[in-house]
Amino acid sequence: MTLDFITELLDCYSHQAHCSPHITRKQYSRPILLQHFPLYRQSDINCTEPDEAPYPEKIEKYKEKWDCLGKNATEQLIRQIKPRLAVSGHSHHGCTRSLPSNNGIEITLPSFNWRNKINPSYGLFVATPDEYVFYKCLMPVETTVFAIYIIGFLFLPLWFYYLHSKQFRKRINGCVCKYFPSR
Repeated sequence: MTLDFITELLDCYSHQAHCSPHITRKQYSRPILLQHFPLYRQSDINCTEPDEAPYPEKIEKYKEKWDCLGKNATEQLIRQIKPRLAVSGHSHHGCTRSLPSNNGIEITLPSFNWRNKINPSYGLFVATPDEYVFYKCLMPVETTVFAIYIIGFLFLPLWFYYLHSKQFRKRINGCVCKYFPSR
């Protein structure tokens, strides 16, 4: 499918007069755009998220067509698709910002691993024809997970000792013990 065909289809759904005879009209809902690269932006300076880039990286300029879509491609997508929401990835940091037009927002999800980010996150998303709800869920910081592992491994031998001593005490209390002196 080409972008022009998708645009024609969306126009058909939103305005009955534009439909070709071979297209059956469905209920129109402003689309949600899912893509790998974020839409064009100069930097992450306007991003305010718990998983946003650290300040020195926020002010770094994005390389157009490398770190994000080109300005012309972004304008064309917004003009033709008119998304209510754009969800993207590629960046190692989170960002939520308003789209340049059409009263929509763009959500950029960060990388989902501790190799690229100390506080990765993921999104939970529910959409209906009229609304959408997006929850960003933060994973624990990597050092917190390691601390839990270390505490668990230190606590484990004590737990086994407690269980073993409790069972040992039950066996002693439950039986008749006789004293056999050595010869």
